[in-house]
Amino acid sequence: MTNIDRFEELQQKIHSWANDTFGANRGPAPLLKHLVREAKDLQETPYDILAFADVILLLLNAAKEAGYSVEDLILGVETKHNININREWEQLEDGTTRHIKQTKI
Repeated sequence: MTNIDRFEELQQKIHSWANDTFGANRGPAPLLKHLVREAKDLQETPYDILAFADVILLLLNAAKEAGYSVEDLILGVETKHNININREWEQLEDGTTRHIKQTKI
């Protein structure tokens, strides 16, 4: 079994459990709100693997609710990474970065 297959199986297990536990067809919005809370927790505990896991669990389930598979996510991440490679970036005072928006001609 490949790692992609493992992640696809995991996404399905997470989604099935969440549907059984919280109800089916909730859509991605409530999961993304929960994801924001868990991301804030991760900021407070950035070396806690289970905090990372919480974020990934919610992301996988929200993606499934939106109709995306793990393969879709991988393709999306690859596409976005290629976009980011070709952007110019700036460092902000708070230590984060952002891309410099290109003005349209």
